[in-house]
Amino acid sequence: MNVENYREQGPNEKFIALFDLYLPKIALTFRNLKLCKNKYGKHFIGYPSFLVHEDESGKKIFGKYAEFSKERQKAFEDEIFNALAPFVKEPISRFTER
Repeated sequence: MNVENYREQGPNEKFIALFDLYLPKIALTFRNLKLCKNKYGKHFIGYPSFLVHEDESGKKIFGKYAEFSKERQKAFEDEIFNALAPFVKEPISRFTER
C-alpha cells in the first residue's frame, strides 16, 4: 500500500489532507481520500461518496461508493494510517466507534 499525491490542506479547510492510495497487489488506486479530524481531535478517513438525500431537518445523507465488512474496514484503515504516518506532522489519534 502506497500513499501518493499527498496534499496537505490549509488551516481553514475542514480536513487535514487529500491523498491517493495505491494497492500494488491488485493495481488499484483510490483517488482523493481525505485525512480528517473530528471535533475531539480523533483522525478518520473520508472516502469519496455521493448524496443520497436530505432528511427532514435538511441534513445531507451520503452513501459510500464501496464498503467493506466492519472487520476488513478496520484492518484496511489500520494499514492506511500506518502508510500515512510519515506524511502527517502530528501523531495520529484514530477515531473508533463508541
